[in-house]
This record gives sequence, structure tokens and C-alpha cells, in this order.
Amino acid sequence: MISKELYSRYPSGSRVSNKELKEVLQRLYDQYGLKVVATATDITRYGYKVKPCKLPSDNGRINGKILIL
Repeated sequence: MISKELYSRYPSGSRVSNKELKEVLQRLYDQYGLKVVATATDITRYGYKVKPCKLPSDNGRINGKILIL
């Protein structure tokens, strides 16, 4: 269930900030009643491989991940 939602939201090659990943995963955990605190690296539990990257933002560059299926 969580995997399908993540795959539809983040296709292979997506660049996502760590903050966004944590927020999305936490919402999904809460939706399915899981008593877990989300971290950005939890995405690897759902079949993604990750590479760290820097993403541009208004305040400089922020940490993120490139998601690869």
C-alpha cells in the first residue's frame, strides 16, 4: 500500500528534499496507523535506491535524495 503510493508520487529519477520525504512518509505512516517516526532514509524500505544530492532553494542549497527504482 505505502509502496504503491510512493511509486505513483515519486517515479525513478525524482529529486526530493529530505524534509519533504520525511513529511510524506510520516503522513503515510499516520494514515495507515503505524506508530513509527519517519526518517528520509526509510524510503529505502520501499524498493528505492538513493543517492544524496543538493537541491537549490531560496536560502541556498538543501540536502536531498535522488530516488532510483
